[in-house]
Amino acid sequence: LSPDLPKTLLPPMLFTEHHESHAASAFYPSPFEESAVLTIDGLGDGLSATISAFGLASLMRRLTSISSLSTS
Repeated sequence: LSPDLPKTLLPPMLFTEHHESHAASAFYPSPFEESAVLTIDGLGDGLSATISAFGLASLMRRLTSISSLSTS
């Protein structure tokens, strides 16, 4: 972004957790009102997998996660 761009033209920015972003990008454009979303990826953020639930209020709730730092 140009430093000359007036700050009033910039939309607010929201930073989310890595797996939360993956889950939201799968659910929100979908046609479903409720859903469970499984995310699986590598080692970058300390988690390898998450399971999240989206309800009628479209709010996400993480049900469980698997750490990539686990020794098992």
